[in-house]
This record gives sequence, C-alpha cells and structure tokens, in this order.
Amino acid sequence: MAKVQLGLHGLPQSVGEFQVRGELTGLKREKFFVADQTKKEKERRICKFGVKTSPESEVYVQLGDQESENVYFYSKEEKNTAKVSWNKRKEFEKDGYQLIGCNFGLEKELDDKGNETNLKLAKHAFDGAEYLNELAKEEIIKDGSAVFVVGKLEFSSFEGDNGLVRFKKFDVNKLYNSAIDFSADDFEEVSKFKQQFVYLGSEMKEDDGKYLLVKGLVVTYFGFEEVEFRVRNKKLALNMNKRLKAYSNITCHGVVRNTRDESVVETSDDDWGGEADSFNQVGTPRKFELEIRGIDTKDIDTTTFTKKIVDDARKADEDFGTKTESNDNDWDSDSTEDDGEW
Repeated sequence: MAKVQLGLHGLPQSVGEFQVRGELTGLKREKFFVADQTKKEKERRICKFGVKTSPESEVYVQLGDQESENVYFYSKEEKNTAKVSWNKRKEFEKDGYQLIGCNFGLEKELDDKGNETNLKLAKHAFDGAEYLNELAKEEIIKDGSAVFVVGKLEFSSFEGDNGLVRFKKFDVNKLYNSAIDFSADDFEEVSKFKQQFVYLGSEMKEDDGKYLLVKGLVVTYFGFEEVEFRVRNKKLALNMNKRLKAYSNITCHGVVRNTRDESVVETSDDDWGGEADSFNQVGTPRKFELEIRGIDTKDIDTTTFTKKIVDDARKADEDFGTKTESNDNDWDSDSTEDDGEW
C-alpha cells in the first residue's frame, strides 16, 4: 500500500487501490472524453470508460485531472524529486528522471533487436486523458481492446439538491495492453481491490443470499466517508463479526463486482398472447458490490482510532466546514453510489 499521509484532521488517511483486466467499453460514448473547467476556472480533462472483466461484470473507471501549478519528476538513481512548473512540464528533459503521473503501455514500438514491444510513456493525468482520447480517435485502442488497469479507489460525497450524493471512483494511474479470452478453460477474472478502513460493525443479512454486511469509515483528506462491504465466506464472516472490535483500523482485500440485476426486470406476454411492450421496459440496473475475501490479521490497529477521536474529528468537520464542495457535480458522474448505467 502507499505511504501513509495525514489529513486536515491530523489522522492517517485510508489507502485504497484496485486492479482489473478486461476489455475496454464505452469509448464511442459522447462523454467518453470531457474537456471543461472547474468552478475555480481551471481546465480539466477526464476520460470515463468501462473495463469488462468477465461476461457478467463491468467496472467503470476514469482517468484525468485538472491543470496544476507544478508537476514532479523522480530519479530512482539519484533518489531525488524535481519540481517543474505546469507550463514547462513537456519541455523538461533530464537523464534518469520520469514524470510522476499516469503510466501507459498502449502503443507498439520496435526495440534495438527489431522486436515489437509496448511503448512506455508517463503523463500527467490531465495530458493522459487527452492522449487516451487521441488513441481512441485513431482506433489504436477501441471497444474490445484488452487492457490491464491499476489505480486508486477513492470515496467522496457532497450535498446535492436532493441530499447527500456519494461517489466511488476507480482512478486510473496505469494502463497497459493485455490479452484476455473469456471462453478459455483457464480464464480467471481479475477484478480486485485492497482497502484500509475504520471498522464500525457488521450484521448478518439474507436479502441476497446469506452474507455479512460490514460498515466502516474511510478516512479522507477532509474527513470521513461511510462505506459498506459484503463478506460471503462463512468462516471469514463469523470471525469478523465475532473478533473485530469497533474502531479497529484494518486492511481488507477482495473482488469488485458490477453485474446486471436481471431479477428486477419482469417481462411477460399479456393475457391476449401478445409480447410485452419493449418501449415500456427500463434497462436492467447494475448491482455493485465490494466483497471482502480476506483481511490482514497481522496489521489490525486498535489504538489509532477510538470513538472519541472519530467523533471529535467529525464534529470539527461539521463546525468548521473543512470538507470542500466536490467538483463532481459540475458534470455527469458515473461513479455514484448506485453504480448504475451510463
């Protein structure tokens, strides 16, 4: 996991990450690429697309950012970081230094021996979104292209016109060519996550098969975000429900699912023998789930967080309004809590 960073409240932020392998989807959508401005009039570039990880599941991800004052380059050999102003980010060249940003391996080039290999590039997420859009226009990548994606899993929320709006973002920082065959006998789905969070409690449920519903808090830079996970492994569910103490800071890992909920769509012929009116049928919604498959039992922290520490930090957030208004309400988000259709 990434290095621990403190938030405005002085508490360590939770870290989340994901990995998916599958086929690209949504590159022909009108809002695949969005170029706009934030409320603070900063230019922003975002690409939003899907990765079909199995015949049944599809994870929606995004790549992009707004312009910044500076970018940073790092040299492993010198163990040094160079700060470069935004306007000079494309001019900076120094041996051994690579931009800290998104890494790509989507185009082909010939190596010294004449063998075809992936062209490795590093770009700021702002430029990465424009780069991805150009590759899609040139059909270097397209719907059905196989990719491997790594990124950050982030949670946020803001007060909308109809109440609190929650977001889950799968923010891409690595995107490479890959290969996949859903029909292969040895096919194994890659759609996994790893997440730190403050455990609050759990309860057994039976509305969608028997499972343990786990509730917790992800610690962000500004405050806390409520999160839920499911545990379907019986032994793990019983142990978590019995042995975990409230306000323990834990790291879990598991699988991401985003499948169509076919059970909510009822189509039947009318009593005259005619077919159901397809104009009145709504597309089947998706059922999103973060299923915990295991936890790091050697790294359960029972001292950093307590009820009083969390309550005091949340009260300070409410009193002083440290949580800023999200820019996500400037444009159509595909990462809302219900994770429905685009």
